Amino acid sequence: MSVNENLTLFSGITTFLFIVISFFEFRLNGYLRSHYQEINDEDLRQRWHKVMRMENQWNLFSWVLILALFILPDNYLLLISCILCLLETLVTHQMDQLKRQMQNQ
Repeated sequence: MSVNENLTLFSGITTFLFIVISFFEFRLNGYLRSHYQEINDEDLRQRWHKVMRMENQWNLFSWVLILALFILPDNYLLLISCILCLLETLVTHQMDQLKRQMQNQ
């Protein structure tokens, strides 16, 4: 396989991972928004607002990166798809931690 084929394969895999993680992020978002009223602890409410603000900002920024995938040359395809996957994972991790804290209160 050539270098370009390897880059295309790796960027395809990371893009697929991004889509899978986005599915979990979407489900977490729905859960967190629907259970907001059940939060009794004020610190947990503040954390909820912080995490959801971060998630909303990430959604906007991720669309910029997704558009960049189509606009920029193929040389940047792997880099951008890796950044997308990494940041999506970090945001989803924060949301999952918040969900666990909400369930343990």
